[in-house]
Amino acid sequence: LTTDSGNCNAGFFCQEGASRADPPSDDLGNKPCPPGHYCLEGTTAPTPCPKGTYRGTEGAVSVDDCVDCDVGKYCAIAGLTAPTGSCTAGYYCVSRNVEPTPTDEQIGRPCDAGFY
Repeated sequence: LTTDSGNCNAGFFCQEGASRADPPSDDLGNKPCPPGHYCLEGTTAPTPCPKGTYRGTEGAVSVDDCVDCDVGKYCAIAGLTAPTGSCTAGYYCVSRNVEPTPTDEQIGRPCDAGFY
């Protein structure tokens, strides 16, 4: 939106000349926030969801809309639309894990002997 009109709504980003606060995609770079990102009110560029999270649909309005990576999965990089993959066999991975072979007790660890 132009400065005379106000900010783009949360869940959208406006780079230039949007005619609405909730613009559809256009050639000027104004559109709904893409999957894997969130857009605060008035933003000109989407912010990637952090490592350990993902977002599969468009229109996220805050970091709280990014979904914690699923138990047994890992989300290695920012801006994902789905988990990166499954954790390696022999490892226990909890929510928000960022690697396939965690050793940090907070995000996961190797399975105890005799368990998988």
